[in-house]
Amino acid sequence: MKTAMRFEIVIPDNSQPELQAQFLSLTQKLSAQPELINSLIFDQNEEIQSMFTSERLAHIERSLAEVDKGKFLTSEQVNTHFAAKDSGWMKNNLQ
Repeated sequence: MKTAMRFEIVIPDNSQPELQAQFLSLTQKLSAQPELINSLIFDQNEEIQSMFTSERLAHIERSLAEVDKGKFLTSEQVNTHFAAKDSGWMKNNLQ
């Protein structure tokens, strides 16, 4: 008998309810229709592979080290940053 592979997505408790709902929906769909997983071919997707160059992976590793040292932004700081970006984009593009 084949056993099913399991994976876990950890979503912070303070994440937006919409994000939590999207991940819940995704996991329910993948659980109900495992053939969807077979259609995902990450290792052959050039677009995804091109995003993870050795330079990008090194940057990610450096960032993780900074987080481990306690150097990171709070959720509030990130939300403030993106709210300002959204506001600026809407001001410049929706007039």
